[in-house]
Formats: sequence, C-alpha cells, structure tokens
Amino acid sequence: MRFRSRGLRRQARREANTEAALTWEDASGARFFLRGLCRNYSETGAGLLLPEPVPVHALVGVETPKLGLKTMATVRYCRRGVKGYYVGLSATAASGWWRIPRG
Repeated sequence: MRFRSRGLRRQARREANTEAALTWEDASGARFFLRGLCRNYSETGAGLLLPEPVPVHALVGVETPKLGLKTMATVRYCRRGVKGYYVGLSATAASGWWRIPRG
C-alpha cells in the first residue's frame, strides 16, 4: 500500500481502490445508499468515486468491506468528473475509522 501526502492534509492518505458503500438521510428522513470506489483513506478522511452526487455537508456512513473499515463522516466536497463524482469525506472527530468484526 502506498502512502501520499498532499498539501495541508493532516494525515497521509493510503491508496485503496476498493469497493465502498455510502449511506445517508436527507432533511425529510429519506434514506439513500450508493456503492462506489474508495480511492484513498487516512485516519481522518477518505476520497471516493461515486456514480451520483452526494450533498455537501451531509453526514454519511461509509464502509469498505475488503479493508474491514467503517466510519461516520461529513461530505467536504463533491465534484463532477469524467468517471463520476469525486467526493471528499472528513471522519467525525468522535469516531474515525473502526474495524468491522469478522465473523
């Protein structure tokens, strides 16, 4: 796994390129679910590539089954790109990433 640091990031990012699942609720209580690609992650955030946009500032749950990690995070940005939407997540201060129990 390679590490990279970019500009003012608090933590070095680890490249991942693995499946990720994202869930959130809007203000009316409607629930949303998206599958995408986790491109990179650190202790304090992640970069995802998704097929649809996600609202900026939304509180989301994100899980990467192959890495065995999950967290709650805030959407920092959502930018349209050639392959989909590039989404930056900031893990909530209380949680960070935690390991998914393997059964």
